[in-house]
Amino acid sequence: MEGPHVHTMNPLEYILDIEITNRCNARCQICPRSELERPLGDMSNKTFELLAERISHSRTKHVVFSGFGEPLLHPMLPEYVRRLRREVKGRIQVNTNAKALTQELSSKLVETGLDVLNISYNGPDREAYEQIMRGMQFERLKRNLEQFLEVRGGRKKPVLSLQSSMPGVKKQKRTIMQIASLLGVEIVRLYGFNNRAGLLPDPEKGGRVPMADRFCYDKVMIAWDGTIYPCSHDIKGMHPLGNLLDAGFDAIQKEDYPMCANCTICDQDENKRYKVWKNVLRHKMLRVFR
Repeated sequence: MEGPHVHTMNPLEYILDIEITNRCNARCQICPRSELERPLGDMSNKTFELLAERISHSRTKHVVFSGFGEPLLHPMLPEYVRRLRREVKGRIQVNTNAKALTQELSSKLVETGLDVLNISYNGPDREAYEQIMRGMQFERLKRNLEQFLEVRGGRKKPVLSLQSSMPGVKKQKRTIMQIASLLGVEIVRLYGFNNRAGLLPDPEKGGRVPMADRFCYDKVMIAWDGTIYPCSHDIKGMHPLGNLLDAGFDAIQKEDYPMCANCTICDQDENKRYKVWKNVLRHKMLRVFR
């Protein structure tokens, strides 16, 4: 019987998904937080500084502040982004639902060297958005992003992007692009439905993707306590690869884990990127959202 595919990662070419907290301020229908078995917590300054030191001895390609939580809930996020800007030449991105994006926080983030502020958005209209992303309000999101863009002023960065992976999102492309334009978003990414490594029922019945074809191929997640996991979908903490407190990124090996068998999010062909035209169908958008 053929064993699992094992991939020894190049320690100089990581994409790091950093979970500075696994707390969240939303209760999204398409998020299996009830399955989370790892303890809740925030990354300490000591753990983060150790992470920054590990990164300084690598050529980490990109950093994403995300994991299985809402990064904006960590009070040290701006300082952490600024610290990593000294070490990472590639893209630094923050994934967020933007609920906690106050004007004060926006002012801090635009001064950190952050490249992308990426908004998680799921819902073809205002009502569906608030039903799917429970605890969120469309008008609050719109206000927060308007404040962010006002604070950013004439700067080109952080780029404001939006991603959506709800069921049927490709068929809702036109509507999502209209919403993005209304919100001032500049880049939209549409994914196939994210079934969270099989933890959610998949209405699109996606199939398993070979490891070499996944965009998570050279990506690992650093959890808030320093534990290294294959990706953020290991929410039960079943496959730790090590801990920053014990060693760095050297000789990390990834393989096909049981949770990968039904994962539908990692197909690179399912990741579609679009630029947003600000004047597209604006009169229709105002009619839809007034």
